[in-house]
Amino acid sequence: MDITVPLLWIHLSAIVTWVGLWFNTLFVFNSLRQFVSDSARASFISTLRKRYLTITWAAIAIFIVSGTILMETNENYPGLGHFFDNSWATLVFLKHIIVIVMLAVSFTLLYGILPRMGAAIAGRDRLVEERLLRREKLAVAALAILGLAVLLIIVTVTELPEPGETVAVVGCLFG
Repeated sequence: MDITVPLLWIHLSAIVTWVGLWFNTLFVFNSLRQFVSDSARASFISTLRKRYLTITWAAIAIFIVSGTILMETNENYPGLGHFFDNSWATLVFLKHIIVIVMLAVSFTLLYGILPRMGAAIAGRDRLVEERLLRREKLAVAALAILGLAVLLIIVTVTELPEPGETVAVVGCLFG
């Protein structure tokens, strides 16, 4: 039995879960934040961060494992280091770069911004809290946009034109 379809579903589910988390934060959490009392906000941020850590790292692990299997079993995969041998390899390489950026932003948000925001709230430092809130909103928006780019690439690599048309495909995506 071919495992490509179920594995692709698992792969897409993992990235949608990860990206959905950031869209939820962008559109729901930031709206609800105003209804949480000052005294409960630090605890709220801490609880939210713990849940985000679990969801983020589980989704990333599933995404990486399923993606590695999908890549290794794809006939278009030319091998490690051959990033520009065909359209498929080029787009997958681009996707990997975007995912690495997303990992860096997620790490900064989950291990830097949110813990410091909780400390600022607990210490009642409104100025620091507002500065960190702006950084958090920027990081979350970046993660949501980058996540959409990853989804676009995943969908695109499943329906690529003939080999050798890398420039045309990349031009269509970014031109």
